[in-house]
Amino acid sequence: MDILKETDDLIEVQQTPDSQAVLAKISLLTVSDLRTMNFEIPTKIHNDVFDSGITMLEHEVPNSNGIAYVDYSIDISNMDFDDVVLLPLFSELLVTAGNNYQNGVEIQRQIDAMTGGLTVQAIVEEIVDVASDKSYVVPTGQNMVTKMVVRSSCLAASGCVPMFNVIKQVVFDADVQKQAKVIEILKKMTDDMEDDVQRNPQKYTTTRILSQYGLPGYIREQWQGITQLLNLRRALY
Repeated sequence: MDILKETDDLIEVQQTPDSQAVLAKISLLTVSDLRTMNFEIPTKIHNDVFDSGITMLEHEVPNSNGIAYVDYSIDISNMDFDDVVLLPLFSELLVTAGNNYQNGVEIQRQIDAMTGGLTVQAIVEEIVDVASDKSYVVPTGQNMVTKMVVRSSCLAASGCVPMFNVIKQVVFDADVQKQAKVIEILKKMTDDMEDDVQRNPQKYTTTRILSQYGLPGYIREQWQGITQLLNLRRALY
């Protein structure tokens, strides 16, 4: 009986409108309260690191417990647009296909031993312009940054050379032409997406809608939406 009474009391509280005095205590946010200036992260720029031609951006992360987080990005803006839909499969192959020296299992063991994890993912982000007064300008959807990003981490104090060696193997040495491995990954990706569509249909609906409002959204739907699932099925069968 006590539980029923508490339930009735809770329902009554929830259904009773708040008084104006109580509502007046809620802080209100106005347009003038929003940040209009860019937040600049203190960053060190290192050009031509180790004579590699690579530009490195470095900034400190508070409370990182001595862990260095590394993003290695590769420009893919010159890629044929018809091949964009294949990037999720290609990203998975880089990590799991192995190379001429080691198979995918041995590469994964190296990743587990030498890094705090490693992922490969294609990204597309709009370039946000800044007006003369340094305020934000609503993007047109025509200017983008398109990258293939390898993300990993390591203990900064002990050095990150082993991690960079693993990244090199993944990016430059992976054998992505193993037909049996491609079929295996296609089956897994297809099964995972078909299950996810049933569990999270709203995610795919939203992705499909957003694809109609700009090129970045259209590309993301190619990677993460129903178009990707249809492409996986075609490639497999």
